[in-house]
Amino acid sequence: MHIIDALPNGAPPLTLRCQDKNNDLGYHTINVSEEYRFKFKDRFFGGTLYFCHFYWNGKDKIFDVFNDFIADGCGSLKVTNDECYWKVQEDGFYFSGRQNGEFKQMYTWQ
Repeated sequence: MHIIDALPNGAPPLTLRCQDKNNDLGYHTINVSEEYRFKFKDRFFGGTLYFCHFYWNGKDKIFDVFNDFIADGCGSLKVTNDECYWKVQEDGFYFSGRQNGEFKQMYTWQ
């Protein structure tokens, strides 16, 4: 999982907290152009779910960054490794299955 701070230059840092039902990955603060990454094992028969709570400039948003539906859009790095990319921008949250792929807006800050 890759979460990229694509907020405007000079913007306040982005803080996020990601977790699943068993693992709290804690709070992380990243600056513009920085990236937070984490790895996990997807359950063989599905059902893996990770969600993140994002905080930025007095706003916050919670949503699933990985679930069975999102997994279908993630790109294959190797046979057993997939990668998912989220970009956080001033107008919302964008997803792509590839680092240099086309990012689609999935959520706004509202």
